[in-house]
Amino acid sequence: TEDPTSIVDAVDGMIGELEGGKGDQTNLSQEIARKSEELLRYPSYLNSLFVNPKQLDTMFERLLRVCSADAMQELARAFERGLKGGLDSLRDTRLIHPEAVRCLLQYILFFDIRRDESIVFDLHGETISTFCDTILSLPFEGYNALHTFATSHYPGALFVKMLVKPLLRTLNVCASHTVDENAVEHFTPSRQAVPVIVAVLSWLYAMAEEQDLAKPADFYSDAVSEISVETLFGDL
Repeated sequence: TEDPTSIVDAVDGMIGELEGGKGDQTNLSQEIARKSEELLRYPSYLNSLFVNPKQLDTMFERLLRVCSADAMQELARAFERGLKGGLDSLRDTRLIHPEAVRCLLQYILFFDIRRDESIVFDLHGETISTFCDTILSLPFEGYNALHTFATSHYPGALFVKMLVKPLLRTLNVCASHTVDENAVEHFTPSRQAVPVIVAVLSWLYAMAEEQDLAKPADFYSDAVSEISVETLFGDL
């Protein structure tokens, strides 16, 4: 396996090539997808990188800006495979040490690949369900470590952008439904994930309130607009 830092440096270089219009776009995009999947698949890699979350945010934004629609879909598939693999590997880990849980916060941003609504990602909500279950089943020490990271490493704007918004976007997708000509509602297969996403958001809401990191309005979701934010996240 490659050294995690060299993977990030390589991805950074390839994004630079795409930004400069150099190299073969298809090959570069495929290689970025492959390396992204590898980073996500090994939580220990992510835990050793991006101590400042802003670096991850910047790289993610550059990547979304420079990718074509086809490349984005390939990236989404790689993210999904990597997240599934990484979360699977955490199943047998005692998630109590700070260096073991930091990756969970970093994982959240990758769900934001859905920012482009044409992207097919985690269609049945399995990845987001596993992710939320992992967070919700953290032992007390793991929760404390995650709480410390979230409140000390993610200042207000980043807390909302990297932790809250991707989960809200995922919640909107999972809770969406259509009504057919017979007035029958049809829900997405990922609807099963809604309760656990809300539970994780309520956890972030409590942190935000306690540390004054975000406003209730930052947690507003179209999908659950008929329920007030304070009721939804405060009563769980």
